[in-house]
Amino acid sequence: MANFEAGEISSLIEVSDVRDGVVILRNGGLRRLILVSGINFDLKGEEEKNLIVFGFQDFLNSLQYPIQILVHSRKVNISGYLEKIKNLQVKETNEQLKNLIEDYHGFIDFLVSKNPIMSKTFVVTVPYDYVDIGGASGAAGNKILGFFGKKQPTAEKTAADNVAKFNEYTRQLDLRAEQVMSSLNRVGLRAVALNQEEVLELLYNFYNPATIEKKHESKRT
Repeated sequence: MANFEAGEISSLIEVSDVRDGVVILRNGGLRRLILVSGINFDLKGEEEKNLIVFGFQDFLNSLQYPIQILVHSRKVNISGYLEKIKNLQVKETNEQLKNLIEDYHGFIDFLVSKNPIMSKTFVVTVPYDYVDIGGASGAAGNKILGFFGKKQPTAEKTAADNVAKFNEYTRQLDLRAEQVMSSLNRVGLRAVALNQEEVLELLYNFYNPATIEKKHESKRT
């Protein structure tokens, strides 16, 4: 197995920073992440299914920019739930109920060992790149990244100009995000933009799956 240095690994991650819930990429592009609920499509009637499909089709056709739909799956750690069941069994004085609780605990434990419970998160990524309003994306990206701590030549725009540009680009990004959320809501999906802490948590979970599942795996061994 190849060994990677920390610097080599970090270079593979395109995220440069997260500000006010906005993901800033290394090339200067901005991304807003929208959490979207799911729909149990199989439980819908034929007419409802058609409305959902045609509504989503209209949503896609209305877009004038690309979006990314991410389905993030991870194991759910239910060790705490199993521990609560075990405690109930210990405290139960009725032998019949005690045996039922023990059987239930054994069933859930066996079920999870064979088929881990998965949690799915649906996220829509809305982009905004500076080339959209004219000028080179890379150059504009370098300017805005200068505001976040990178050294720039003295001829570059001042920090105040960079703040103004960032605010304007964020405003344009939020207009797109509002359009996407409104369209998804009309289809029957609940869509909300992730805030700063939620974005950071999602990125951490995405880039550290082994750490997130470590506790779960240790309970199974």
